[in-house]
Amino acid sequence: MLDGAEDGDVLTVTDGGAEDFTVCYYQNKYTTTSHEVLIVGWDDAYPAGNFGYSAAGAVPPGDGAWLCRNSYGEHWAGGDGYFWLSYYDASAGYASLESSSLTQGFGRAAVFDFTAPDEYDNLYEYDGAVIQGYVTYAADGDGNRRSISVSGANEDAARWYANVFTASAGATNRDAERLEAVSTYTYRPGVAYTAEVYVDLADAADPASGTLAASVSGTFEYPGFHTVELDRGVLLTEGETYSVVFRVGRSSDSLSFLIVPACYTNDSWHAVNETLPGQSFVSLDGAAWYDCANCVTSSGTARPSNVRVKAYTVNDAAPLPFTDVSESAWYYADVADSWYKLLVEGMTDTAYVPAANATRAQLVTTLRRLAGNPAPAVDATAFDDVYDTAWFYEDILWAEGAGLLQGSDDDGNGVYSCRPNARVTREELLTLLYRFAAMCGADTAAVADLTVYPDGGAVSDWASDAVAWAVSNRLLQGVAVGTGTLLAPQMKVSRAQLAAFLNRFSELL
Repeated sequence: MLDGAEDGDVLTVTDGGAEDFTVCYYQNKYTTTSHEVLIVGWDDAYPAGNFGYSAAGAVPPGDGAWLCRNSYGEHWAGGDGYFWLSYYDASAGYASLESSSLTQGFGRAAVFDFTAPDEYDNLYEYDGAVIQGYVTYAADGDGNRRSISVSGANEDAARWYANVFTASAGATNRDAERLEAVSTYTYRPGVAYTAEVYVDLADAADPASGTLAASVSGTFEYPGFHTVELDRGVLLTEGETYSVVFRVGRSSDSLSFLIVPACYTNDSWHAVNETLPGQSFVSLDGAAWYDCANCVTSSGTARPSNVRVKAYTVNDAAPLPFTDVSESAWYYADVADSWYKLLVEGMTDTAYVPAANATRAQLVTTLRRLAGNPAPAVDATAFDDVYDTAWFYEDILWAEGAGLLQGSDDDGNGVYSCRPNARVTREELLTLLYRFAAMCGADTAAVADLTVYPDGGAVSDWASDAVAWAVSNRLLQGVAVGTGTLLAPQMKVSRAQLAAFLNRFSELL
């Protein structure tokens, strides 16, 4: 409605300067609104005299208006789709709560507190339904209907509501997430709040049953969506369950109703929103929690809901723990990448020992990790030097069953040895990579001419195809000696070189 007129009485007026925006509205009495618009600007000096052109002749008591953009397109309201709304419009303000209906007296203007779009990497939420509403009633554990949005008994009355999420992001296998901010929605100005984050929940039906990892308190000055930055980030690993709990009190305008913001699906809207048990909870005292999957209307009709709570995280790569791997070393990136891919581990928690020779057992272990740690296809080994008490026993079983390890019959008596602790040579390593690639269905047909290398003839016959394939795919780039390059097939492989080979090979696959 326009400045107190009857429905449909819309007049175009001149605003005295802003020629593109010539429609203005002022409603001098409260009425329910049913359409949302976006405030895009304001003018504190917008003349009150520009209003009052309806039959009611209502003029706001002072200057000032919001510049609003409607959603009806640029041809609405005589062009451009914009209009001015008086600061004193009653329907956009805050009337006294004189009715028992929760819809009466709600402030119709809301502030959206936005952050930069690249501020966070991941967003957790259960929002998605068309309807913005609130939790009215919930069913308790005995199926009894309990009123949630009710009049507070005293000034300290509060409501608690929470969402439980499962961390799922992260760029690499060792990456974690750092929870840095949370958000919620409030209907009224001056709402006191406390935002808490819990991890390691002891009870899936109690979002406050875990370890308190962060807590921030304050007051939301305006209604709308609010982003709350945590004082310190909360590190989350993939698959970890955590909760975001809000405690809100009464608003500064002394309204006695305590509202839990929620969303749900209305049959009159074409929307799909599935609320599952264990997602959203609400509480009257912070101790007894009601699952919002059991929310109902005042008449008892089921209305599964999700509370309006979001969590914002950033990807946080775990630091490389090895103190003996310098960032200036040629192998730093290879060791780091292979470690992040879960292919290599240190000799201790803090030492990788890059200069040490890699063993055949260590190589087989890394390949099994690259394969996803599959179960061995055989129950016992045929190698006479591999014992079931060895740390690498299952890795050798897997490689043996997969045909990667064939062993050697040094004595010609049909008894094969694996030599798991022997230092692995370059041609041995490339042979296992070659067989692994074939096992994965990779193309192993491309080969290089080894005769162009001074020591090409030194490659063992059993390794020649693998070395030629490795050179063709740039897995083996040779060793510079003087003005030439050698294949050095019998050279021992260091743990730094092992990481480099694995990193190149994993990228090739």
